[in-house]
Amino acid sequence: AGRKASTHRPFPGEGKGTVSKDAGGWPTLGPSDLAYPGLAEPTAMSAEQIRDVVEA
Repeated sequence: AGRKASTHRPFPGEGKGTVSKDAGGWPTLGPSDLAYPGLAEPTAMSAEQIRDVVEA
């Protein structure tokens, strides 16, 4: 899911933005540390990590 991972479902009453760790959210990874507007900043993946995902 990349930088949009660990977000609330897009339904009324579900909340908005990134789900907190206390509410069951998880750290997000992305190809860079650029955040999607309104969401938490992801941790940038290395080229090796990206290759591992592509090969999985």
